[in-house]
Amino acid sequence: INIHFDIATTNQDCLIDSYLDGKGDVIDGFVKGKHGPKDWRPKSFDAHPDADKLLKIHGSLSWFWSDCSNCQTRSIVDLRNCEEKCLCENCNDVLWIDNYNRPVILGSEHKEAHYLRLVFSELHHQLFLTLRDADCVVIAGFSLQDMGINMMLNNRFRMKPQLRILLIDTEPNLQSWANHVIGSRHMITDDGRIHQVCGQVENFRWAQLVDWLNI
Repeated sequence: INIHFDIATTNQDCLIDSYLDGKGDVIDGFVKGKHGPKDWRPKSFDAHPDADKLLKIHGSLSWFWSDCSNCQTRSIVDLRNCEEKCLCENCNDVLWIDNYNRPVILGSEHKEAHYLRLVFSELHHQLFLTLRDADCVVIAGFSLQDMGINMMLNNRFRMKPQLRILLIDTEPNLQSWANHVIGSRHMITDDGRIHQVCGQVENFRWAQLVDWLNI
């Protein structure tokens, strides 16, 4: 079945990146240059509007700030699958991995304040566009405790009557919580637009999603 999908994740490890390697055009905002590592280039989302997206909205353990002392440039790079020595895209000078700072990730506190800064601002804009165009949102392993994401889901759910949400989680009370924070802050939805399958996501079959979506 050929359907378009975008993936937004708060996980900061690189497991999903590795899984998606070689599985078609998936845009994550980083572009491989001729010489250097993959650089953060948010315009790549606009350049490939039909491609599937991977939005790591809390950052990644493979994202680092890079500084080139020769041409005085600073950028965010993705060092996954990068050799020990990487070259600056502008001047071909060597960028040493040992010179990088801590990963570009969000901690557990004040996440919403960082959503408007640096790479995270563009990622959340892309998440907004994804929710604007989506007919279904599948939520797996996300406890709906992120106020910024909840507000975005709530706004799209109220403004887009055809949007449906499928929860895949072992927490039996998650659907009630979703009805509260997503369905409406003032009334509980009972029209089936929010549906939960209780269980581990790895036990969820693709056929179940197809049946629920009627595709």
